[in-house]
Amino acid sequence: MLQYRLVVPVLFVVVYRTLFPAFGFAGVDQIISTWDIRSQNINSIRFQYSGVSYTPEGYVRLPKGPHPNTDRTIEISGELLFDTKKKRIAYNAIDEVATNVLSGNPAWVPRHIFLAYDQNYFYMYHPRSENFSVDGEGNKTNYSALKISKELRDEFCRVEQVPLLLTSSLIALALGRRPESLNSNLNDLVLRIETESSHEGHPCYVLKSPPNKEGVHSELWVDKKDHNKIYRLDQYLINELMHTCRIQYQDSDFGSIPKSWQVDRYSLFEKGKVIAITVTLDSYEINPKVSISDFQVVPPPGTPVYDDTLPVDAQRYVVPEPGQPPLPVEEVKLQEEASDSAFSRKAVIVGIVAACSLVSFFLVRNLRKQVS
Repeated sequence: MLQYRLVVPVLFVVVYRTLFPAFGFAGVDQIISTWDIRSQNINSIRFQYSGVSYTPEGYVRLPKGPHPNTDRTIEISGELLFDTKKKRIAYNAIDEVATNVLSGNPAWVPRHIFLAYDQNYFYMYHPRSENFSVDGEGNKTNYSALKISKELRDEFCRVEQVPLLLTSSLIALALGRRPESLNSNLNDLVLRIETESSHEGHPCYVLKSPPNKEGVHSELWVDKKDHNKIYRLDQYLINELMHTCRIQYQDSDFGSIPKSWQVDRYSLFEKGKVIAITVTLDSYEINPKVSISDFQVVPPPGTPVYDDTLPVDAQRYVVPEPGQPPLPVEEVKLQEEASDSAFSRKAVIVGIVAACSLVSFFLVRNLRKQVS
C-alpha cells in the first residue's frame, strides 16, 4: 500500500509536467522550440559592442624575464554579423597585444582581427601594420597577413561574443565556439534540465549539456517564462570552471536582447586569478541587407597570403599592385633583402662621409689654433 502512495504522486507530477507546461513547467523541447521560433525570424543580424578587459598579474605564467606580466586593463570593441539563411558569419574585433616582449622594453599596441566564413572558405585577416611593429605604431602593409582555408579548427568566436550568439539562437556555436557548430540544427542539441534555481531574483531552469570529446560541458540558466533570456552560461573543463558569462537584458521590438554582460575567465594555473571582461551592446540591427563582400576581405598590396585552397606550390604569395601578377613569398623576401642591403650600403656610406667630415672639422680647428 505504501508503494502505491509513493508511486501515484510521482506519476501525477510527470504527467502534469508533460501535459500542462503552461502552468509553470517546461520541457527542453519547449525551450528549444522557443529558440527555433526566434531563429526563423532572423534573416540577418548585426551587433556592435565595446568594453574593457582586465587581466591580473599571474593569470598567464610567463618565463622569467622582461615580460609585461603585470595587471593590465585594455579597451575592446567589435562588430558581429550573421547571415542565418546562408549560414555566413563575420566579425571585426579590436583589442591590444604585447609586442617586443623579449627586448626588455615591452609595449602594448592595438590588435585588429577579421574572421569570416562564407559557406565555402574561412578568411582570417590580421592587419599587422597595427600590431607587431617594434615601435608600437606600424606602417608597413607587408606586416599584414591573410589566411584563406577550407577548414578552421581553432575556436571561431571570441568568448565576449557568446551572449550575441545566444541571442541569435546560435546555441551550439555559443557552447563550443567551433566552426562546425555553425551548421548545427537546434533540434540536434543534447540538453537536459538539471535543476531549477534563481539568478539575481529571476526563476530559471538550469540546462546542462553532456561533455564533448575535450571534456567540456556547459550549464545555461534560462528564464522560466521568457526562454530567450539566458541569464548565465557556465563552461567547465572536467570539473574546473573555465569561464562564466552573466547577462543583463533590455526590451526591444525584437524581444529581449542583451544590454550588457560580464565574462569571467578563470586561470588554469592559479586559483583566484580571473580575467574580467565587461561589455556593453552599443547598437544592433535586425535583418540588415548583407552581401558576399561582408564576409570576405581584400587586403592591400604587399600583404602575405596563405591560401590552402590553391595547389601546394601556389599557396603562399604576396598581394601585388593592381594589374600585376601575384609575387611568390620567396621572391618578395629576396627583394626586401636586396632593398635592406642597399639601405645598409647607403647607411655605411653616409656614416663614412659623416666621420670624414667630423675628422676634417677637428683637423681644421687644430690647424687654426696652431696658426693663431
